[in-house]
Amino acid sequence: MIAPERLASLSREELLAVVAELQGQMTVLQRQVAVVAARHEVLQAEIEQLKRSGKRQAAPFSKGPRGAQPTRPGRKPGEGPFQ
Repeated sequence: MIAPERLASLSREELLAVVAELQGQMTVLQRQVAVVAARHEVLQAEIEQLKRSGKRQAAPFSKGPRGAQPTRPGRKPGEGPFQ
């Protein structure tokens, strides 16, 4: 970076070169900002999803998806002391 005091002594071509260099740096930094902003959005969405999943405890006794052929609840006929 050129000191502001020295800019006044530069020629037109040198000033144009400085401007071109600064525009190149600005383009690179804008790309970096876009990448960081996209990553930030992904992380924010993940944080929100984790917060929501932490509050979902409506079915603490769930053991997974139901089977295709579930059996009837209770004791089967003829089993146990009450035959």
